[in-house]
Amino acid sequence: MRIIIMTSLFLLAVPIAMAGIYKWVDEQGRVHFSDQKPKAASYEDIESRLFGRGNVFKSTVKDQQSQLLANLGDKITAGVPQQTDLFFVGFAGDAKQNVFMKETLYAKNLFDSSFQTSGRSIALINNSQTTAHYLVASNHNLARVLKAVGEKMDEEDILYLYLTSHGSKEHKLSVDFPPHTVKDFGGHEIRRMLDEAGIKWRIVVVSACYSGGFIEPLKNDYSVIATAADAVNTSFGCADNRDFTFYGEALYKRQMSIGVGVLEALDGARPIIQSMEAQINVTHSNPQYWLGREARQKLVTEPRLQGR
Repeated sequence: MRIIIMTSLFLLAVPIAMAGIYKWVDEQGRVHFSDQKPKAASYEDIESRLFGRGNVFKSTVKDQQSQLLANLGDKITAGVPQQTDLFFVGFAGDAKQNVFMKETLYAKNLFDSSFQTSGRSIALINNSQTTAHYLVASNHNLARVLKAVGEKMDEEDILYLYLTSHGSKEHKLSVDFPPHTVKDFGGHEIRRMLDEAGIKWRIVVVSACYSGGFIEPLKNDYSVIATAADAVNTSFGCADNRDFTFYGEALYKRQMSIGVGVLEALDGARPIIQSMEAQINVTHSNPQYWLGREARQKLVTEPRLQGR
């Protein structure tokens, strides 16, 4: 038992870039783990059960997630050649409040029904209710999903990435799933994931306090970036008795669910939120909306993003 526990601790420190992690049992019945493929006739490659340095999951969740990760790319419908298709990825980062799960799943269903993303939409959720059906929202799972989505996208296709959680003054998105351990991350990490996935056209929407701090590292000519607040103010609506944050409500419930287009809703969120904030007498969050030069030319008039 002591050998297995010590080896497990070694496993959690193994870098993600490793080709594989192998488990096997020797002739004396002792369990071994190694990054080198064993000479034993029977062994198991368990790399898919590791979710990145700093992310540690309990055994049941780990097994459920391994099944969801299997053949991930086969679960995503490829874009149609010479046609612009829209893909949706939602990320609910904090498990301690159901509001993030609720609005992410609402947004996913809305995009599927109104913007033809069915088969091209994935939600990553941190919530104890969903681990058997949705991928855990971790940095490594997000990178995996974006890579799988990127492989199914053509150059003209568009990704809508929605991230919702608490946010810090250091401009990090809170990723919290007690008792599991997951890592917070910021705009630079998201930019790297998108670049490595080869996703050209991007609409990145961040609903979190201080989320305006994500804009600068995410900027490029092909991106649209929208945030629930500027870099120095908090956003609101992260309450247990709510189905949406203020930002999620302004985007999805009050606009897109009644036929407002994707970019029109992002542009129109600020006055709605200002009215909501005025009713509870709080400092305005000051939502931000930024368009890259090429994105302004292509995406503003893109039919796939228009409302009903």
